[in-house]
Amino acid sequence: MAEISTVVDKVANRFGFKQAKPDQKKAIVAFFNGSDVFVSLPTGSGKSFCYWCLPEVFDMMNGKSGKSIVIVVSPLIALMMDQVASLSNRGIKTIHVSSERLLRRFMKAASRYYFSALNNCFSTPGVMYFFRLCTMRIWLGLS
Repeated sequence: MAEISTVVDKVANRFGFKQAKPDQKKAIVAFFNGSDVFVSLPTGSGKSFCYWCLPEVFDMMNGKSGKSIVIVVSPLIALMMDQVASLSNRGIKTIHVSSERLLRRFMKAASRYYFSALNNCFSTPGVMYFFRLCTMRIWLGLS
């Protein structure tokens, strides 16, 4: 198994960077070692990469391909849309779900094929609450 620091640099290269920055690596390695991680860095220093890369790093570390996903919950819809555009431009399968209508559409797509190929999902807190209610209804047999 490759060392995580080397894998992070390989993924950084895939995203168009020569290598990950030291603070990025520190956060990612801490996460993979099971620590809770809070990243507070200046604007433009690469906080987004810390979660962009997680699915690929996890898959590479575990010998899988395209099976992992990161769900980012944020109330900032414009920021989510910018992140989705940036990741999509890099060829990373990404979606943002910011309304119940989009969640329903996402769930239909997920059941067919899309979810298995998705790397990042951005969502608002309200949609995640709605998603939780839907899954609880399914689990309880109410729908």
